[in-house]
Amino acid sequence: MKLPFRSGGARQLSIKFLTLLLSMVLGPSAALAGGMPPGVEKKAPVMEESTEVEVPSPEVERPSLEVKEETETEQSTESGGSSTEALEEMDEPEKDLPASGSGFSVGARGAFSILGSDSLSGASTSQYGPLGSTVDYDKGYSFSLMLGYALGNGLRLEAEGGYMNNDFQEINVGTPGVFETQLVSGENELGGDLSARTLMMNAYYDINLGGGLVPYVGGGLGAADLSSEMKSTAGDLLVDDTDWIFIYQIGGGLGYKISEYSSGLDVTVSLDYRYLSSFEDPRFKQKVTGNFVEGEFGGHYIGGGIRLGLW
Repeated sequence: MKLPFRSGGARQLSIKFLTLLLSMVLGPSAALAGGMPPGVEKKAPVMEESTEVEVPSPEVERPSLEVKEETETEQSTESGGSSTEALEEMDEPEKDLPASGSGFSVGARGAFSILGSDSLSGASTSQYGPLGSTVDYDKGYSFSLMLGYALGNGLRLEAEGGYMNNDFQEINVGTPGVFETQLVSGENELGGDLSARTLMMNAYYDINLGGGLVPYVGGGLGAADLSSEMKSTAGDLLVDDTDWIFIYQIGGGLGYKISEYSSGLDVTVSLDYRYLSSFEDPRFKQKVTGNFVEGEFGGHYIGGGIRLGLW
């Protein structure tokens, strides 16, 4: 069975389809060729607003940044150097001031002793009455060792043990008294000596003047074992006895620190003066009669010493 030919409507539909197909193919080609199909309006392209932000060129700004960095570096260096110098100045100890720390010390001292004329007195005897005389001494010496402790506030405590000795020179007799026939009125030369072993506790205050020189003042209390051996020119033994007495001393001096070590050890030399005397008169038994002879004890001591700080 044969189909019939297409009708006129189908033919028109085919023509429209071909026309549409040609427009689709020819449209882009015409646009590329600069032409547009009729009925198509040309529209101006829409330019989008630029959102780009101008960034300064790093090459232009770099010099100023380098200058700023150099300025900041110089300032930090200067401030760092000044801070370091300030810290070094703060940490550096003052060299002009003497050390005033606390600690133990040992020392030794020697002096020339000058004893004044001492009065001697004694009980009355039936024949010669009471003793009335004065005795003079030659210049003598003293030597002592010290153990001290500085409190750190200028006050220094000290234990001192010493020995002193003076030779007798002469005795001026008013009335012989207990010496009876061994001495005559007037001046009599004497032999023998007066010596003492002493033990004292002292306190001194060091005056800080801001230099190596350190003046000091103070004194002490203690006891002495006093020994007297008195002989006449004829060799007669007048007195040979001992007596314990309480004594005191006052004085001052000038110390100078000659060296100081990092461990705190220091060496100080000093010159000083002291006056030493007894609270009571010593009493000695006369060798022949057995009666007591009372005298005075006191004198001036001028000398110097050395003190070694321990810790």
